[in-house]
Amino acid sequence: LHAIACNPARPLICMGSYCGLLKVWDYEKKEPLCSRLFGKGNYIQCVTYNKTGTLLGVGLTDGCVHILDALSLNDEFPEPFQYARDAVTQIAFSHDSNYLATIDSKT
Repeated sequence: LHAIACNPARPLICMGSYCGLLKVWDYEKKEPLCSRLFGKGNYIQCVTYNKTGTLLGVGLTDGCVHILDALSLNDEFPEPFQYARDAVTQIAFSHDSNYLATIDSKT
């Protein structure tokens, strides 16, 4: 386990690891809701929910940022964002989710 975030609107917790596995759990029912495997070499560095808990930002060690639907874990955009030079260490959505800020380990 390398990254963790709590959904601000529902009793859900998202966990990501260096093996590329992203998993959302219902912590009241103590059962998994959904999961996604990012594939070999895609190590999850950080995760965060937007204010309403509908979107999930996932930062990878290769500098990619994926924006996902928070319940299905499907991509909201056809391609991930690739602007960082190194591992994305922090992600933050703006209050209205129109903007996204990231920090990479080279910043």
